[in-house]
Amino acid sequence: MSGYRRFAIFLIVLGIVLAVASGYRGFGYYLLPTAEKFHHPLHNELKPSGFWGHAFGFIGTFIILLNFCTHSESVMTLGTASATSATGWSSTCSSGLWDRSSSFTTQP
Repeated sequence: MSGYRRFAIFLIVLGIVLAVASGYRGFGYYLLPTAEKFHHPLHNELKPSGFWGHAFGFIGTFIILLNFCTHSESVMTLGTASATSATGWSSTCSSGLWDRSSSFTTQP
């Protein structure tokens, strides 16, 4: 099994665990009508602008950017797109943690 596949499985399992944990912790809160959520003891923790709302937002944004960066690099590396398409994002994503090659290769 490749490293990418293991990492993808890890992210899927992590997402499922986080969803189940947040559902378990806030089950009663999430079932309340919107007007009654304000009076729930966990409102400050579970509201969208609370700790968990921000945490899930940051984690989700990171996963989306990670997916975009690794996908754009693999497209450029495999030659399924020209070396000049998406230059802004692919150069940004390829110039740091994801830099596995010094240049893009394209197939004729």
